[in-house]
Amino acid sequence: MPHEIHHWSSGDYAISTFGKGTPTVACLGGLAYAPSDFHEVAKQLPGTAHIINNPIHTGAVARSTEWQKNLRGGYARVLNETNADYILGHSCGGFDAINISDDIASLKGLIMLTPPYGLPGNADEGRRTEFGLLDRCLAGLCEDMPDELYEQMIDDHAKEYGARVKDIYRHEIPKGREVVANILERMRSSRVPILVILGSKDPWNLQGDFPFLGNHVSQRRIDNSHYPQRSNPEGVSTIATEWIANVQNKIGAPSEVSTTEKPYLTVV
Repeated sequence: MPHEIHHWSSGDYAISTFGKGTPTVACLGGLAYAPSDFHEVAKQLPGTAHIINNPIHTGAVARSTEWQKNLRGGYARVLNETNADYILGHSCGGFDAINISDDIASLKGLIMLTPPYGLPGNADEGRRTEFGLLDRCLAGLCEDMPDELYEQMIDDHAKEYGARVKDIYRHEIPKGREVVANILERMRSSRVPILVILGSKDPWNLQGDFPFLGNHVSQRRIDNSHYPQRSNPEGVSTIATEWIANVQNKIGAPSEVSTTEKPYLTVV
């Protein structure tokens, strides 16, 4: 896979693009993320991968009472502009994705990576205490990461949105059972197939599998915590690539997807 990266923008949204050709995969992050979380996966995905930032996190857009509606509207605009075939949404980014999926005419499928389904997990003690609240919020979700990898990740996150961490966690943690109920209903009625990847060590995913939502929704587990795209990028890209290949084959769409099987590493 080519490792070249092209940085560009569409309005307030900064985009990092890897690869070329088809299919086109759009990567959306969730609550408090850095685009670099997706870099290693994007290098290994088939076709073209666009990583789209959250301009509220960076401070390019001020948070308003309509922040979530506006954010999702912006994502939909960029995804239509890039003719996205698939969305890889991490955590609450998967929630954003399912809410805009009907607005993306080119969309063929959706991957929800470690969606928050259960109780939140934050560490009582941090691993890099000099980062304060940011460390306490991330440490309990990254226990599968070696220290060096975690240090790089938290440094990336601090540079991306560190000054706004309190605002982000105050407004963006999903609240209420109705949030999950709404997501489940949208998944049940989705016009495109969905793959859910749950983390076996993710505090958000310990509640168990999603209920049966129809044959168009499939589930896999990966033996990692909440950020497997950083702790196990080859595992995530392997699952995603093989699922995309199956969808492409079913709809008869031309692509550069490789169906060559790869070792699953810590994928289960």
